[in-house]
Amino acid sequence: MLQRGGLHPNTFNSLWTMRHYLPDKDRMVSMFPMDRPQASARSDALKLAREIDADALLFIDSDMEFEPDLYQRLLAVDADIACGLFWTKRIPSFPTAMRKVKMPDGSDSLANIIPDGKIVEIDACGMAATLIRKNVLQHERFEYPAFRHLGSLGEDYYFCLHARDAGFSIKCDTSLHVAHRGDIAFNGQPLLTHPDAKTFSYPFGGQDGVERGV
Repeated sequence: MLQRGGLHPNTFNSLWTMRHYLPDKDRMVSMFPMDRPQASARSDALKLAREIDADALLFIDSDMEFEPDLYQRLLAVDADIACGLFWTKRIPSFPTAMRKVKMPDGSDSLANIIPDGKIVEIDACGMAATLIRKNVLQHERFEYPAFRHLGSLGEDYYFCLHARDAGFSIKCDTSLHVAHRGDIAFNGQPLLTHPDAKTFSYPFGGQDGVERGV
């Protein structure tokens, strides 16, 4: 878990409800890095996962709200890297799952997907609720530090693009809803126009403004 600026109460609640879906504690290692840059914290976690020969590495950021079976549902995705559907923490808000596109000048760029409730192939994603499997963790390309900022490219997209270049698959389960928590949940609702924006909660609130917490 990446923890900067404290743990959101809804994240704590999600983690608590998740406990019954995780491996036994003697088969699991948890990390809560404090006051570390994102790229360093993620690289540290991947390095540890390599050293202990972990079957998988699950990233959960400290402002995510999710269903209890998140881990099991990500394991069920047939991909080397799997993520749920979560959104940028800004207005307007967009999915952080991306596909490569060609710009008019011939250069490569990334464009947000349009969610359809299915499992879709992507080229890059945020790491806020993402599972990375053993074959990726142990690949020689991901020696420390595996996550780096490259100009305006975030450390998570940097990692994913390197994984895609190495032939690994990345998929997003767009039916697996993860809310990016602040004072409200950034989750694809029309935040600027909805009269009950402040009542939004996991999963995605609703057009009726009703709270749907776990």
